[in-house]
Amino acid sequence: MRIWSSGIVLKRPPEDVSIYKESMKRIDPSSRRSIIKPVGLALAVLAVASAIVLMAWQGREMREPSELAPAHSLAYLEVPDVANVLERLSTTRWWHALAPRLGWPANLAGLGTLRHFLSFHGRALDDWMPLLRARLAVVVTGVDIADDGLTPHLAFLIQAPMASRELESWLDERLRSLADEAYRRWREDTLHHAGRTIHEFQSIETPRRIIWCVDGRTAIIANRLDVMRRIIETSDRMNPSLADQPQFQRVRAQSPPSALVFGYLTTSPIKEELQRTLWPSDRSLSPTRFIFKMLQFFFSTFDTTISYHVDIEDGLVVERTRLSWSRELRGELASLETMVPGPPATLRFIPRQCQSFTVLRLGDVERLSHEINVLLHRHLSTVASVAFQEMLLRFKRHLGLDPQDTVVDALANEIAVVEGPDSDLLFIARVKRRAKLAALIGKYLRHGGASVRTLAIGTRTIYASTHRERLAFSLVDDMLLMGPLDLVRWALQARDSRATLDADPMITRMIERYGRQAVELSIRWDHSDEERTLAHLIERLSLTLPTDDLDEIIRSLPPTLRTTSLTEDGLVSETRSPFGEFLSWLNVALLSSSGSESR
Repeated sequence: MRIWSSGIVLKRPPEDVSIYKESMKRIDPSSRRSIIKPVGLALAVLAVASAIVLMAWQGREMREPSELAPAHSLAYLEVPDVANVLERLSTTRWWHALAPRLGWPANLAGLGTLRHFLSFHGRALDDWMPLLRARLAVVVTGVDIADDGLTPHLAFLIQAPMASRELESWLDERLRSLADEAYRRWREDTLHHAGRTIHEFQSIETPRRIIWCVDGRTAIIANRLDVMRRIIETSDRMNPSLADQPQFQRVRAQSPPSALVFGYLTTSPIKEELQRTLWPSDRSLSPTRFIFKMLQFFFSTFDTTISYHVDIEDGLVVERTRLSWSRELRGELASLETMVPGPPATLRFIPRQCQSFTVLRLGDVERLSHEINVLLHRHLSTVASVAFQEMLLRFKRHLGLDPQDTVVDALANEIAVVEGPDSDLLFIARVKRRAKLAALIGKYLRHGGASVRTLAIGTRTIYASTHRERLAFSLVDDMLLMGPLDLVRWALQARDSRATLDADPMITRMIERYGRQAVELSIRWDHSDEERTLAHLIERLSLTLPTDDLDEIIRSLPPTLRTTSLTEDGLVSETRSPFGEFLSWLNVALLSSSGSESR
């Protein structure tokens, strides 16, 4: 006789069968139950105990990545399931348009399909197959702040369902290949911290290096040794983790379960350091530098928390960012609530052939400017407040304006920036004091010794600088149009021929559905950057696709729409696009795998 139990075969000798039957007959049924009960109970207790031990072991080996991130980390980005990201990516519109022409499967559902697909494209991708079942995270524990930008202190966490030694062997081979590709000449050092072995691949010719170790079933890759040590100490619970922080817990709870990517950022740990670097070092302070400094002032003044998550809806990549602020700050920026809902008025002068446009609907601009000024001075230190005033003065000088000149009291509630066919920018704004605005712009156009000439476009007049980068402006009803002369003329002619976006039903439907209450609204048709990245990916995968076919696919895709709305606790930005950031991430992945391929 054979008894099958969990795949194990037990054989009972035939001669024992009759003895066994006779003995069982002599046992009273109640006694039989009394024997079975304790045995069953013991087995149940053993099963529960085994489960508890197994869960405890797995808990030590595979904890939440945020439990390894130090409590005062600035940023955290997590991909909970790589396979799910790729599977959902195959439901996008661009994949459905591209897959039949490249012989790709219509859907990448299931690990088997994913493995076959990646193996089909060569050893470079095949080497990274374990990442399909991995959980990935990026942690920024700090930054080096300089006048020209920020340098992050980074760590990458990889949690893969494999034994610790297997993970270490796999990662060692991958990172050696990357070091060969990136550094050419490098040396290896090994050190120990809190019972872990830390490996360092140091470039001989540059300061760049790869620092890595394996902690249980988590691989840690960092760009600084102090970052690696902090994460190991957090793993050992010597320091509190990001997962313990109430603010992080609230943000995490707001992220939907279906999110493919989750992100978190806070400026609280570096507020004081940001304020120490606020003084503008360049004398002219160009518009780009001005915007960078304004953001620096904002993030150094307020405790700002940003959450981010990515999903795919209706074949489009949807990215949602929530900037949370205190109720006090919301009350002090109350003028934003005076924004008038509905289609933007500036659409009447935005040509359909533009590459992109952004509209800001700011309510009472003059009042908002005053509120921001009072708010900054209330929260900034004395030194930072003086730096803020100095920055504004330098920016005015850069534009050729006097310190006492102000433009905000001449503007109404709506401003638009339009990208023309050659990437030049056209500025459109609603005005409430035409005479003052015309005088200020005239002063700006004459800066540097230029003069202003007039041109007629139908019944409209354009005022153009003789040598100020071809700049011109026109005032039409309650609208100011300002930018290169060709763009001002282009917008006026589009208005006369009804070739503007207010007459485009697709745009008006998009705005009505997603942007009716938005304080910021942006639409971009130009996908040239994504097309170049896609062409590069196709080439790296040794595939071929005629350029005309790729152009046709790109033109068939909808534009990218971004909206930003005011909520009870801050601003919520939502972007709906054909690609999102996935093409960039795939490109980085392929570049990372190139070392494996060459090796």
